[in-house]
This record gives sequence, structure tokens and C-alpha cells, in this order.
Amino acid sequence: MATFVADKPQVARELARVTRPEGHVGLNEEIWLQSPPPAELIAFARRTWDIAHDIPTAEGWVAILEDAGLREVTAQTFKFDARRESTQLKRYRPRELLRMVYRTLALYLRSADFRAYMKGRRHLPKGLFEYWGYALFVGRKRGKKE
Repeated sequence: MATFVADKPQVARELARVTRPEGHVGLNEEIWLQSPPPAELIAFARRTWDIAHDIPTAEGWVAILEDAGLREVTAQTFKFDARRESTQLKRYRPRELLRMVYRTLALYLRSADFRAYMKGRRHLPKGLFEYWGYALFVGRKRGKKE
């Protein structure tokens, strides 16, 4: 995820560079659905998810990918939806789910730092998911003759 990287254009250029001609680059990135987001939401995202750098909108990402030399860039944006996200649990086997729960609980019991981290994420700001979402991006690298 390039969300955590300061120089997103460099990431896009490198992805395009290592992709074969006519190949595709795909990204799944956090985005701001509306811009500009309120300052308190930016501060919350930076503090909560350790994202120290700017988060583009979908249009911002498309521009970054096109500037990197990709064409036919498409974006599909999503709002976070608790019901839809919870259906993703179906992809895990019961044993995998139990292992994840066990590891999380064990870490919570052993680590004061992890407990503090989780406590800081207990309350979400009102309106966060009107602004915060994610998008899937796909672009195609130009061919050798273009």
C-alpha cells in the first residue's frame, strides 16, 4: 500500500517501470472520498493508522498513475460499510479465525503498548466514513511502439 509512502509519484513510476509493456498495474489504496476533509479527520487518520503523509482522493491517484506513464487508468471507489466488510470473514476458515483471535488476545495481554494502541482506536470521529474510503485502481503500461 502506497498510502504509507511519502513519495507516491515515485512509487507509481517504479511500478510502471517494472511492468512489462502492455501490462497492468493495480493498487488498493485508502482515499479521501471528499476533499478537503476536516482537519480533525486528517489528524485522526495520521494518529490512528500511522499515516504521516497526504492521502489523495481517487482523482489524485488517477493523476499520479497517469503521470507515471500508465493509460486507461480506472478507479472504483468504496465507502467503508461494516456489513459488507464483515462478510469478508467468510473467506477465512474457522481455524484461521481462531488463530487470529488468539494471537490478538495474547498480544493484548502481553503488551502494554498494544493495549494503548487499541485504546486509542476505540472511538471513531463522527462523519469519518463520509470522507474516508478506499479505491481499486488499474492502469495499463504503454506498449513499446507508443
